[in-house]
Amino acid sequence: MKGKHIEIRAAEERVEVIVDDYELFDYVDDLLTGKGLEHEFTSEEERDGRIFYKMHFSGDVTQAQLSGVIATIPRDEIERIWQMNN
Repeated sequence: MKGKHIEIRAAEERVEVIVDDYELFDYVDDLLTGKGLEHEFTSEEERDGRIFYKMHFSGDVTQAQLSGVIATIPRDEIERIWQMNN
């Protein structure tokens, strides 16, 4: 699943959620944690001079689980949070 500011992708034996803004990353992290989907660790990646924030989940967490929760976030709410810093 890839949205405008949030991407979910399989990477080797785990799933990653990649977000292009720290405030939005924090919001998504809180939402997923509240649903019992806690990541193992986080990292950052630079692409074209921009920082992307990643949550790395264990193999027990599926793309479908993450997509289901993230799909509940209204698109206008994602955009509103993203606009706060960009």
